[in-house]
Order: sequence, then structure tokens, then C-alpha cells
Amino acid sequence: MQRIGHGLKGCGISYGFNEVSRLGAALETRAKAGELERVAGLVEELRAYLDRVVVKYDDNDEILVLSAVPSLEQTEHQRA
Repeated sequence: MQRIGHGLKGCGISYGFNEVSRLGAALETRAKAGELERVAGLVEELRAYLDRVVVKYDDNDEILVLSAVPSLEQTEHQRA
């Protein structure tokens, strides 16, 4: 899990997904420390984030936009 976290940390930033990088760095750190409950929570956070990612293609099937739809919590926080 430490290696996976490290890979996510680098890949996320390369593609403009700062949240993937943040979660990857946290996974790497927590796995290295042996904090398995926290690792499980971070994996769930990553899953929830990736579920909100939207990929849009142009007419040539090239990726046009990668974005993450705000979570319900983020939307409610922005309204407050």
C-alpha cells in the first residue's frame, strides 16, 4: 500500500488531480507507519473521490476534460 500511495502521489499531480496526490501521500505515510485503520479510511476517501470523476471526450474520442464533481458535503459547505 505504501508503494501504491507513492505512485498515486506522483500520478495525481501530473494529471492535475491534486486530491489524488494528497490522498496518495497520506496513504504512503500511514501505510509506512502501520496505521491500517487510517489506511482503510483513506482508501474509502479515494474511492469516493474517484466515483465523482467525470471524463469528457471530444469528437475524436480524445480526452477533453477530466474533472471531479463536488461531493454533497462540499456543495453544502459552499452554500453556507
